[in-house]
Amino acid sequence: MKNGVKTIGDLRIPIIILTLLIIGLIAAYYFSTANKSESDPTETSQFIDVLSLSVDDVLFVSVERSDNTNYRISRETNATAEKRWSFEGLADQYSEDCFSQELLENFILEASYIASFKTIEANDAGLSEFGLADPTAEVTYGLASGGNVHLQIGSKTVDGKSAYLRMGSEGLIYIVPVEKADVFSSSAMDYFDRRVLDYSSRNIATFRFSRNSDDLDVMARPEALVDSLGNSSRWRLTEPIDFQSGVIFDHLAASLLALEIDEYVTDSIIQLEEYGLDSPEYTFTVIESDGRTTSAFFSREMSGKFYGYTDRIPGVFRISSDRISGLDVSLIEYYFPFPVQAMIEEVKSIKAVFPDGEFLAEIDIQEGMMIRDREASVLVNRRSAKVTDSNGNAYFMLLFASVMEIRFAEVSEEIMSADDATVSIQIVKKDNQITSIELSPAHDDLYALFLNGHYTGFLVSSDEIYSDNIAQPGVWYAYELLNQALDGQINGKYDVPVS
Repeated sequence: MKNGVKTIGDLRIPIIILTLLIIGLIAAYYFSTANKSESDPTETSQFIDVLSLSVDDVLFVSVERSDNTNYRISRETNATAEKRWSFEGLADQYSEDCFSQELLENFILEASYIASFKTIEANDAGLSEFGLADPTAEVTYGLASGGNVHLQIGSKTVDGKSAYLRMGSEGLIYIVPVEKADVFSSSAMDYFDRRVLDYSSRNIATFRFSRNSDDLDVMARPEALVDSLGNSSRWRLTEPIDFQSGVIFDHLAASLLALEIDEYVTDSIIQLEEYGLDSPEYTFTVIESDGRTTSAFFSREMSGKFYGYTDRIPGVFRISSDRISGLDVSLIEYYFPFPVQAMIEEVKSIKAVFPDGEFLAEIDIQEGMMIRDREASVLVNRRSAKVTDSNGNAYFMLLFASVMEIRFAEVSEEIMSADDATVSIQIVKKDNQITSIELSPAHDDLYALFLNGHYTGFLVSSDEIYSDNIAQPGVWYAYELLNQALDGQINGKYDVPVS
């Protein structure tokens, strides 16, 4: 090469190498095409209905599997909309209540139609290549129109996406999607009722929840039915203390009583310890209005899921832990947190007596009014109490909220007496309904709370009376703060000094 210019001689070798590569590729293409054609000369590509039955014509489908998990799904002779199909395990017998009509119906629908995208001609000598010399399953359909239909399920294709199938015991071999072959690989537990714990639209008399780790045991009954189907949004806890439930318990009941099981993992409850169920952490029992009782048992949370079983279906199931809320809160949190609650427009007066003093609040506020409205009237010990801060927040509303939101601290079933009560609050509504709260010293800065002369079973903290946290003031502190505002106001305005 001179002056950087290649001659024809310089390019001869690369041209020869390129030519040989092209010849090699052409030879490989023709060889591979001829070899593929010779390897399976009878294979054809097409889309064909292998089986297409009317569901109404199917009397039964019987599946005999090579692993002996044989079963038969049959149409009920006196079928109803609620019960059209029955499951019969040819080895193990289960109660008919174990099975989901929806899942049995879905099986019949899936099994009644099979399509193939490819067929293969093969003689009996070559059946083992397709897993049909010893089929994984043999299926028989009994038809109302007369006669039976038989098919055999073979092995899966190499890529695992398809399976081989043959009608009867001769003829073409069909390649079908593996999902269709898997329809016949199910066992009894695949048809167990996953809605066995779904009590939506069923009338419940009693619901009981217990927790093993701290011996918690709660009994409840529906208190507010929110629709015609009987679904409850609020409960009344009847044990250990009879009182209205709170939001946390309502959510717990709602999640437990509308559960659909994710999956059954076994069809028996022999090896419960394997799933943490030899000593269940949670138990709930439902008694329906007709007296029927169902108990369900749950393990502790295990890697984001709970295992469980019921006394109605002989199998262990799993559900995701994020589908149940409120399992591990303290007993007090299951109750409505306040002894009494009312809107200001419902209340006529509040009279409170403390060791340090007393006050009488007289209220005349109509629905829709604001405390600062001209027509609204609020008197505390005969003084107008409509003073606000610079942001328009009324000091009286702070006092009113502190009374209405006296919060429970603990549950105590110990018998208490109101004879030595040191705090009393009487609330009179406009309909002249009177509610009285009395607090009697118990222990550790706690007071036993009496409602209308009866011990509630709840203790409240002294903070509910004396806390000086302005965000959540105690009743007495809120009263003192109102007095401070009334004494220091300028034209109805007062701002708490910053210390």
